[in-house]
Amino acid sequence: MIVRMPTLRRLASNSPSHSKWPSSWHAQPGPTRIDLRRLFAAPVETHVSRLVELSAPGAPVACPMIYHCIRYTIDPHKLDDFEAYARKWMEGDIIRHCGGKPLGYFLPKKGLGGPNNVALALIGFESLADYENYRGKLMDDSDARANLAEGEKSHCILVEERSYFYRIE
Repeated sequence: MIVRMPTLRRLASNSPSHSKWPSSWHAQPGPTRIDLRRLFAAPVETHVSRLVELSAPGAPVACPMIYHCIRYTIDPHKLDDFEAYARKWMEGDIIRHCGGKPLGYFLPKKGLGGPNNVALALIGFESLADYENYRGKLMDDSDARANLAEGEKSHCILVEERSYFYRIE
């Protein structure tokens, strides 16, 4: 799976040479292609955390989980429809049945400030292969297909964006 990601724009040529940003952050303009299989197939050794500090010197440090984040832009007037959609994924155990480890769906809380049209779902996977198997099982699962159809029918979801993360504990 290859995903196109936006990159940082190069700082203006008249910026001082003593920029506070490392030179590695000054990316070339334009989109970057990232092969997610290659990104998640090898042990992650790109960050320093307590896990690295506690491990044996030279030992590979693997990121134990990949977290799939779905950011929804929802119709705030159809929050009840979206909540029913989210509950079917969680309470119907569709996600677990297909191989995901859900952290949950997170809906906007009215009256506390912030946007009232953004919701999140976080689902964990042991590897990118597990995520790909999950996607295949979702398409074969009748409950998943019915819930997707119900979400489309209600028009409660306006935009769905997907991102992938690893967790630092």
